[in-house]
Order: sequence, then structure tokens, then C-alpha cells
Amino acid sequence: MSKKNQSKLNGTDSINKLSEKVLNALKDGRVKKILTEETNVIVNNAKANILSVSSSVSNSIQHIERGNYPLHVLIAPKYPEGNLAHFFEYGTKPRYTKDGSYRGQIIATPFMRPAIDSNIKQVEKQIGARIKTEVQKLKK
Repeated sequence: MSKKNQSKLNGTDSINKLSEKVLNALKDGRVKKILTEETNVIVNNAKANILSVSSSVSNSIQHIERGNYPLHVLIAPKYPEGNLAHFFEYGTKPRYTKDGSYRGQIIATPFMRPAIDSNIKQVEKQIGARIKTEVQKLKK
């Protein structure tokens, strides 16, 4: 290998050490904590959006842990309290019995999608800033 090529490879040890620190940060839950804290605004907004329709669905909205996905945050109604959530979010068609009697319908009252849409840009910025800060700490 020429000296020119060797000089380009200098510094790989520091990159390897930093990547090892980043992997440890992912494993120890720091990133998951940031994601959960910064997405609380979406949880609170969704709860407020549905509260007037169903307090049980509102109370069931939370972060749901999925152990296999350390870098994902799932925000959803927890069952069984939130078992009607999808009906409220998307609505239902009019329902009739076999003899033609009208049994009603649920008018869509979206609560999750508006909560996400109105907050996602702010949440993404906050997560990015906090992760950048964590990476800066790891460089030291």
C-alpha cells in the first residue's frame, strides 16, 4: 500500500470508537428516551382531540413498548380501553338489520392523524437536535 493510501486510512480508529459509543447509546435506551419524550406532544394532542367523543379512548392513548424495535415509538390506543378507536378515527358506514331497520353509524372524528400532522415537523426538529447533542457528548 502506498503512503498516500495509508494516510487516508488514518482516523478509522476514532470512527470505530465513536460508532461503538453510538451503538452503546442505542442499547442503553438514551435514544428511545429521547424519542418517547419528544413525541409526548403528539400523545397529548391526540388525547385532547378525542376527549369530547370518548374519554376511555382518550385515556388509552399512550406509547406502546415493542421490545424488538428499540428505535421505534408506537403511539396508539391501548386495548381493551381503546377498542373503539379505529371506528372514531375512520367512521363507519350506516348499519342496518336484515329487516332494514337503521342501527346508526359513527361519523369519523380523526384524532391521531391531526395530532401527528400538526406536530411532526416540530417533533422531528427536536429529536434531531437532541440526538445531535448526544452524538457531540459521545465524541468527547
